[in-house]
Amino acid sequence: FAIYPVNPKGGEIEGLQAYTSLSEIPADVDLVLVLVNAKFVPSVVDQAIEKKVKAIVIISAGFKEIGPEGAAIEKEMARKAKEANIPLVGPNCLGLINAKAGLNGSFAAKSCKPGNLAFISQSGALCTSVLDFAEAREMGFSKFISFGNKSDVNEIELLEYLADDPETKAIAMYLEDVACGKGFIEVASKLFWEKGKVVLVLKSGRSAEGGQQPHRFSRGLRRGLQRPLLAVWRPARRHDLRTLRPRRALHDAAPSQGQEPRDHHERGRPRRHGDRR
Repeated sequence: FAIYPVNPKGGEIEGLQAYTSLSEIPADVDLVLVLVNAKFVPSVVDQAIEKKVKAIVIISAGFKEIGPEGAAIEKEMARKAKEANIPLVGPNCLGLINAKAGLNGSFAAKSCKPGNLAFISQSGALCTSVLDFAEAREMGFSKFISFGNKSDVNEIELLEYLADDPETKAIAMYLEDVACGKGFIEVASKLFWEKGKVVLVLKSGRSAEGGQQPHRFSRGLRRGLQRPLLAVWRPARRHDLRTLRPRRALHDAAPSQGQEPRDHHERGRPRRHGDRR
């Protein structure tokens, strides 16, 4: 694939010609990665819509997480992107990595090796830790996606995409809130029973104190989420979703590299909360 740096001053960036705007790029654009000051992001989104790009990832922060004014700007950008039928990931995220395609569309210092485990997360900081964890254990990923404030694309849409991704055999994810509890359970159940893909979720804030920790850094996210999420998780147990120890969950989720997992009917009944290992 080709890379087209964009900077108002033009010139060169890492030996590549830099264009002063998206409209100057002499080719169709599949993906726009936005890493500019928050005050310039809305104009970049407008340029991307005019260019008719296929997707936008806003890594820049300074929106819903800083207060009502930022939330209003974020909402308007998401509205424009949705009207143009352009999926928008972020803002306030690490970005995404597709190792097999050789794409590191993030500001992580390192990429990852290809694998068959997908990882998606609201927290960009946790993503960097997971990348370090995986590198030390030679784990690979099919897709690695940080979706931040999820102004447009959320965890349910990402799960629906991964359900049909042939490179993904299992999914691990970190959530601070859930867009729609019923929709989440439906797609997670479909992934397991119809696609044979295991989904493991690390939910922050299981204690009263812990429930407030993510919001010290992401103040735009909803507070007091543990009670409604528990209401979602209880009926989920009827769908054979289970609670695992976080330290083991990521390692247990990953099928052996290059090895296809067995059909879900051959795996036996998944362990439920409280089962002995």
